[in-house]
Amino acid sequence: MIDEGRSTHATQPLTLAVRRAALVGGVMAAALLVGCQEQQDSEVDESSGFNVEAPEVAAGDLLKGELSSASQVNLKDGSRRDQHWLCPSAGNAAEGTLYRLDAPFEGSVSVFDKSGDWLGRAESTDELPAELLVAPVEECSLVVVSGKDMAEFGPYTLEPVANDAGKALADGQSVAGHLGEENNNYTFSLEESRRVTLTLTGVRDATLNLNGAEVSETGKLCGDAQQTLEAFLDAGDYEVTVVPGRPAREEVDVKCSDNVASVGDGYRLHMVEADLSRGERNDGPLRNGDQISGMLETPTTPGGTSSNTNSYTLSIEEPTRIDLVLSSSSFDTVLDIYGEQTNLHSDDAGVGSDSRVESILMPGEYSVDVSGYGGSFGDYELRLSTSPFDGELLNSGALEPDTTVQGMTESGGNIYTLNLEQPANVEINLTSSAFDTMLYVNGNGISLSDDDGATDGSTNSRLTATLEPGEYQVEVSSYSGSMSGGMYELSAAVTPFDGELLNSGEVEVGQSVQGNLSTSGYNTYEFTIDQLSMVTLDMASPVFDTYLELTGNSTSLSNDDFGSGTDSQIQAVLEPGTYEVGASSYSGSGMFTLSLAAEPFEGEIQSEGEVQVGDSIRGQLEPGGALTYQLVLDEQSTISIETQSSTVDTLLQLEGEGVRYDDDDGGSTDLGSMIETTLSPGTYTITVTGYDGGSGLVQLDVRG
Repeated sequence: MIDEGRSTHATQPLTLAVRRAALVGGVMAAALLVGCQEQQDSEVDESSGFNVEAPEVAAGDLLKGELSSASQVNLKDGSRRDQHWLCPSAGNAAEGTLYRLDAPFEGSVSVFDKSGDWLGRAESTDELPAELLVAPVEECSLVVVSGKDMAEFGPYTLEPVANDAGKALADGQSVAGHLGEENNNYTFSLEESRRVTLTLTGVRDATLNLNGAEVSETGKLCGDAQQTLEAFLDAGDYEVTVVPGRPAREEVDVKCSDNVASVGDGYRLHMVEADLSRGERNDGPLRNGDQISGMLETPTTPGGTSSNTNSYTLSIEEPTRIDLVLSSSSFDTVLDIYGEQTNLHSDDAGVGSDSRVESILMPGEYSVDVSGYGGSFGDYELRLSTSPFDGELLNSGALEPDTTVQGMTESGGNIYTLNLEQPANVEINLTSSAFDTMLYVNGNGISLSDDDGATDGSTNSRLTATLEPGEYQVEVSSYSGSMSGGMYELSAAVTPFDGELLNSGEVEVGQSVQGNLSTSGYNTYEFTIDQLSMVTLDMASPVFDTYLELTGNSTSLSNDDFGSGTDSQIQAVLEPGTYEVGASSYSGSGMFTLSLAAEPFEGEIQSEGEVQVGDSIRGQLEPGGALTYQLVLDEQSTISIETQSSTVDTLLQLEGEGVRYDDDDGGSTDLGSMIETTLSPGTYTITVTGYDGGSGLVQLDVRG
């Protein structure tokens, strides 16, 4: 013990022998003290080794000094050092003392026992000062304060940190203790959910435990004589226990700060709380209002072929509407929610490559996984908002006209029944922000389907059709076929059909009729014209890809996709007579409209022969056929040859006198072609065909 009347400077024996069992410590001691070896030679005691003179301070009292040009020098790197003997005191705290270095330089604190064995070293950083933990001991220890290099000077203090918290822990607080034979217990309380991090430093032969509110966690090694424990805790009371004699075995991939040196069996226990709803974290629970950031690490598999995944938990106590948004400017996000027979997936349902899930979740426990498409990675933001759902979910049953129902997809799809008592125009809309919708309608020989038919450019579905009286099955599914638990809205608007359905028979010029094409069906009509006429036939349907045919009087024409859509049109100059129209589909079935228009044609149809510069002629292109013309030039000329058609995508070819030119879409109209070139005198062949064997009326213009 230190007597109050004792001198404040003492000479203690410090054996500098480097023992094999403490090789590292001995080398460090020698390196730190070699600068004063010569001046101590005169004080050598053969039986005890070198003696070091330094101020003697009682454990628990302030240590202070200064690194100056007069301080002893480490001959290895030129850094200055100062030292104190820290000795037992009757007033030493029963739990030990925690010292913190306060200096204008980045310093380090090293500790040696009286035999010269190295006990530990702590280094200051920009964020954390070096700390010294001293347990109640029976012998003095040499505390050495040194600078990082020869440029470090200035006053310093090693000041005891207040440790008046007793057994209660608080946010940002460190408490000192020492191991005995019994467990050391501490308590803390939380008024709201928090993330708590506990760090135990200074002892190896102990385990850190956390218990309370259905939580039981054990610390994991994060450094030499260091272990940490992180837990996401609900409001409640908790107990932290330091258990002696049971060293931690499991390691965690986190590096704890190495800024504490320990003397004896003392330890430092530090607690930090964090708000769960803000800040950065890569796991833990999600709650209403959370707006957190995270980091998706680089894939660790060879070649980076698979992505890492950060997983969070979500607890739902009552039917709840959720809106979960995952956004990143670094990578293409993927968001998954699963649990309680629910599997929600979102890739690009948000803005750009962000992800978003809006749905209704039933009570239960869910996992929320954040990943990157194709193994991409980086930082991200995750936002959650929830609200109670007090509506009604209808996943099957009757779909009443002019009503909207809310449902959640199941693995096999949800099926509703729509009953019509009279012919009606029906529009069915299926919308969801949780998945790419698929909509099916079957019944009465009708089989309709739609993926992305909504008019807003989204992945929602829309079907419109004129349906006959009867019962129809309306099925809700997802494009992937594997989505379950996705929220959607389904509505059916029904208006009476006051026209007449005509699935075969005669069509008058100027008439539009509505027909109903069954699956794999073929509807036939006929019309008669009594003079040479320009005839236009149109077949349109919002529910399937139409296919139109015209035959009669040695004419055979057909069309699949007119313009940029999936409707069909045939335009031709026809001789007087009766013609047959075939209405079918390239794919699908349902309601369609067939229109017939005709007007007298006073021009001439020329499908072959000679043309001259300045001619504008029209030819009738048969299916799979060709229009062939000859162009004779008497002198070198620059010419332009162009085709135009409203029904057939033309292909244009010019060949002769050793040259050949081809064009598909170079014309001034969508389906037209054009060749512009300079030709030598001679005879050239102009050939016009239809893309994929198309047919229809074609206009040819030859300009010089």
